[in-house]
Amino acid sequence: MNKKYLIVAVLVSLFIYFRKIDYYKLIPRKNLLTALLIGLWTYLSLKEPIIIIVGLLILLLLQFR
Repeated sequence: MNKKYLIVAVLVSLFIYFRKIDYYKLIPRKNLLTALLIGLWTYLSLKEPIIIIVGLLILLLLQFR
């Protein structure tokens, strides 16, 4: 496991969880599960960039539910 990728993923998770402004209407604030999933998505995206597209498609599909 690459320590640098893990640190970035944790920082992104913290940002998503503690942000004050709701930049992303689809991604809820103060939601631990959401923060962890975004952190996992970040980590996987750093390891394999195609995951970015997969995650964006999932977000797009969630928008229509």
